[in-house]
This record gives sequence, structure tokens and C-alpha cells, in this order.
Amino acid sequence: MWSSKRTIRTALLGCTLATASAVAGCGFQPMYARSNNGDALKTAMAAVDVGIIEDRQGQMLRNALERRFEQGAGNTVQKRYRLTVKMTEVKTESGFRKDATSTRESVTLATTSKLESGGKVVWSRQHSAMTGYNITADHFTVEMAYRNARERTIEQLSDQISEAVAVFLKQNPSLGTAPAGSAP
Repeated sequence: MWSSKRTIRTALLGCTLATASAVAGCGFQPMYARSNNGDALKTAMAAVDVGIIEDRQGQMLRNALERRFEQGAGNTVQKRYRLTVKMTEVKTESGFRKDATSTRESVTLATTSKLESGGKVVWSRQHSAMTGYNITADHFTVEMAYRNARERTIEQLSDQISEAVAVFLKQNPSLGTAPAGSAP
């Protein structure tokens, strides 16, 4: 019994070490890790100006995106990029009782995002996120559940968009060297 556990531990340790050395050898580097060029990604992220997004959920998404983009570098960095986002919301009923009343709804938010640099679109993506909530007899409870679901969905979208922009900026560091006078 003891030798069996020891063999398993040794095998797991060997697999872990082999995986770690394989990942280290392929040039893997965490996206937000400090590198020789300092905090270039944080500075590039802070250089993104998030445009106005329509409706209340658009305002919430814009605020969430701005928090993520300015994290670490603050708002003192000159804006070199402009992110425009268009968003749509769809509510879908899903669970039904015998009397055909709904017991569950889902909120799906879909976005089309474009990143511009020097007046040219350099990146464009579509993202979507969905969250569900239960429908009860209490109208106030349903309204609060809907608001909570919408907020969770907006946080998911802001994570998706900011991570995708970060990957793009990390892979294209030469875009960050635009002339100082260029507008977003």
C-alpha cells in the first residue's frame, strides 16, 4: 500500500516537472508578467479610450472596461487607441409550468467591439455572455434577479473584451509606438 502511494506521487511529480519544463521551453510567458520592457502591456492597455456605449447596460459595460484598462497604469497615459462597442440584449424564457408560465429567463448580451489606432480599425471581435435567473411570484424579487443577472453578464463581457484586447496589444507591441500627436 505504501509503495503504491509512493509510486503514484513519484509519477505525478515527474509529470508535473515534465510539463513545467516543456512550457518553459516553448517561450510561454504570463500575459501580465513583468518583462524586460517594464509594464508595456499595462501602459498599452491604459492608452485605450473606451467610447460611449448606449443605454444603461452600456454605461455599466463602459465603466467595467475602463476599470480593467486603467488598472495599474492609471489615467495619466496618453490615449492612442479608441475602443467602440455596440451591444444588444436578448431576454429568453426557458423553464415552463403546465399552465405555460415561465419559471426561468436568461439574459444574453452580445457585443461587437472595434479598436482603432490612427483612425484605422486594427482589431475587431464579437463577444457574448449569458446568465440566467429564476422567475418567482414576487415581482420585486424577479426584478432584482434580472438586474443581478445583467450585472454578472456585463462583468463576463468586460473580462472577455479586455482580455482579447490585451492579447492583441501583447502580440502587436509596435502599435504602441504611434506618434505622440496621433488621435485615438
